Amino acid sequence: LPNRDAGIYRWPENPFRLGHGFNIALRRAALEDAGPFDEGLGAGSSVPAAEDTDMIYRVMRKGWAVRCDDRITVRHHDWRSHTEQRRVYQAYGMGFAVQTLKHARAGDMTALRVAATHLARHAKWIGLALLRGDRRALSYQRAWLRGVIAGTQRGLRAR
Repeated sequence: LPNRDAGIYRWPENPFRLGHGFNIALRRAALEDAGPFDEGLGAGSSVPAAEDTDMIYRVMRKGWAVRCDDRITVRHHDWRSHTEQRRVYQAYGMGFAVQTLKHARAGDMTALRVAATHLARHAKWIGLALLRGDRRALSYQRAWLRGVIAGTQRGLRAR
């Protein structure tokens, strides 16, 4: 994962920085411990993201470790238009908020701390984009924040 050192990571590590569904492998026992993927998250659902980070978080929460390995390479070609990419960022923001609130409602307050750390990272990215005058990066961060707001509203309504 770019900007992530190879190594072993354990809960309460930030799952939003550990991997994505296109480069994840899980032990069957870890899946059995964590339970199935949340069908309310991910492609084809009303919250089109976070099925992978939710699973990573739940697997770590059950005591399993996550290994990031620089020897594994996934090439993900950027084929989306700028507008389509903004939609992806909005979906990521929504998934982030819904996933966080799902765990917080279940009594996992660590999820809120992890989310606060992740929000701080996005604030840093916004600050850097402002300093650089990077309008594209700012548009992606605005889309992500719109998703966070929509996901927060959705997550607060879901009881």
